[in-house]
Amino acid sequence: PSFVYMSSNDLLNFDLDCGCGEVLSPCPENSEMTSPPMTLEDKEDVRRRSAGLPLLLQGFEDDEAVAIVTHKGFLRELERGLLGRPEATEFGNCEVRVYDVTLHADGTLHSKLLYGGLDDQQVE
Repeated sequence: PSFVYMSSNDLLNFDLDCGCGEVLSPCPENSEMTSPPMTLEDKEDVRRRSAGLPLLLQGFEDDEAVAIVTHKGFLRELERGLLGRPEATEFGNCEVRVYDVTLHADGTLHSKLLYGGLDDQQVE
C-alpha cells in the first residue's frame, strides 16, 4: 500500500473554485499572504463542495482503498448528498464509516455503506 498526500493548498483552491460560501477575508493584492481567503459556508455550500469529490478522486482508480479524513460537517453533507443517505446520523468524534464506492467514467458514483453509521454495527 502507498500513502498519497494531497496538499492543503490544493484542497483550499479546489474549495474556492467551487464558488461556495461568502468570502470573509480576501487577501489584498499587495499582501505577502499566499493562502486563499477564508469563506463562511452554510450546509448547502458544503453539500455543493462535497459533490466535487469524484473530481478530486480522479487518478486513484487503481487504488484498492482511499481514506477521507475531514471534519464532520463535510462528511455529513457528503454522506447525505453524494453518497445517497439523506437520513444518515451525525458523525461522532473519531468515528469511522466504511463505504464501497464505484466511480463511473461519466462522473457518477455508486456507494454502499459497509460499516458504521448505525450504532457502529456492520450494515447488511
